Amino acid sequence: MSLVLAAMRDAYGHVRVAAADYGLALPALDEVRGRVSPVSVLPVIDRLEAELVEARPGSLYFAHLMLPHYLYAYRSDCRLVPKAGAWVNACSNFARPRSNTDETRAFRYPRYLEQVLCTHRRLDALFESMRDAGTFDSAIILVHGDHGSRIDRGPPSQRFLRWLVPRDYVDVFSTLFAARIPGRPPAYDRRQLVLYDLLKHFIRRGGFAPVLGKTYTRTVYLTSGKRRMLARPMPEFSQGRVVPTR
Repeated sequence: MSLVLAAMRDAYGHVRVAAADYGLALPALDEVRGRVSPVSVLPVIDRLEAELVEARPGSLYFAHLMLPHYLYAYRSDCRLVPKAGAWVNACSNFARPRSNTDETRAFRYPRYLEQVLCTHRRLDALFESMRDAGTFDSAIILVHGDHGSRIDRGPPSQRFLRWLVPRDYVDVFSTLFAARIPGRPPAYDRRQLVLYDLLKHFIRRGGFAPVLGKTYTRTVYLTSGKRRMLARPMPEFSQGRVVPTR
């Protein structure tokens, strides 16, 4: 049923766009809240923490945590926004068939960043518990996202190519990769690397030295139904912001 409703919203969005060309302003559909999976994540992290503080050498844990994934329901201190009607999706029904306009994007980003801060706060508490239990120092820890904020003006497909600007590619395709390896000093690398290669080299060779020495072409791919994928250059960015080209 949710797929049918989504298709109906998309179809109506196209009708609104076409009608606007003739001076007819059709009303937007009300916002639909969509998934609420992020709300259940904090109890899951509590359970993960309880297991990690008792982890034995050689144990492997994998967790896909839907945070800071939309809906944006948590404040920066991890308190739940009291009214479920105030929880915000990454995409706006008022912008359909696009994901967002400049205005709806500006409204969403502060709420997304609050949930990012909540995520950092909760992971920090988890790591502190591991330190107290003596399981942190010998642990290999990988933390990464599987996509960006997705608060873009797309969606990122060939169909919406004319609306995409450089920051949309950063919103969709950029993400964090962090690794904690015993005996390795902390460092920060701002280069844009391929997540698949980072994981592949780590699993096969136990480190990142080979992949960090590679030179990459910054390319992302846009789909469009059954047609061939379209390669587009990934803009250079730093700390989530597009770096202007000269």
